[in-house]
Amino acid sequence: GWRGRPAAYILVAGYLAAKLTKTGTVGIIGAFAFPTQFVAHEGFKFGVYKANQETLRANRDATQVHCLETFTNTWFDTALGFEAAQAQMDQGADYIYITASGAGFGVIQAAEQTQTAKVIGSFVDMNPFAPDVVITSVERLADAPLAAMVYDIQTGRFVGKDYAFDLINGGTRLSPYHNFDSEIPQDVKDQVTTFQKNILDGKGAFIVPFVTAKLGGPTGCEAPIPAPTPVPTATP
Repeated sequence: GWRGRPAAYILVAGYLAAKLTKTGTVGIIGAFAFPTQFVAHEGFKFGVYKANQETLRANRDATQVHCLETFTNTWFDTALGFEAAQAQMDQGADYIYITASGAGFGVIQAAEQTQTAKVIGSFVDMNPFAPDVVITSVERLADAPLAAMVYDIQTGRFVGKDYAFDLINGGTRLSPYHNFDSEIPQDVKDQVTTFQKNILDGKGAFIVPFVTAKLGGPTGCEAPIPAPTPVPTATP
């Protein structure tokens, strides 16, 4: 079977949104509250969490980015996606990540009509659907797992197992920024590139811890405030 493991790039998408938001609020809109959706949502939240960590290390009094989360309980109803997006934008969300398939197009429609928020898409590069609002997307690419499966079949090594889409094997990526490329500050693009490289190099804790925690109740994006730096005492 094929198993998508895009959480690492969803983490990068959350980090990007946290670096770009001007309101300090970002949103996530999905379909149903079940584990495969939790992986996507918690990956995005953890990216925001890591950005908050960086901000607090530089200034422990800084305001953190807050996450809103909505499940539409539908894959297909664009009207419910539109309503969910409008509600989040009314609460200040200026970047919204969508995982709700058809309902996600309602989110895009709301962003187009109000020009209040930008959207991060899922599965494929969604910018062609709405070039003025879809800033990037978390793509899932079948090339790598399909090539591995074909190779195993051709060499007689095929057995029943999962062929994963993930960041390491090139099975997931962020889409280009398209017409937003010139609008995104270069320092933000550099930070995102470094963040992604650190994931690939295994530098730092990038295993999303919130997925199992989510089963116990709501999770957030806020990081703990670090302890103040001790002030050296003068030597008499």
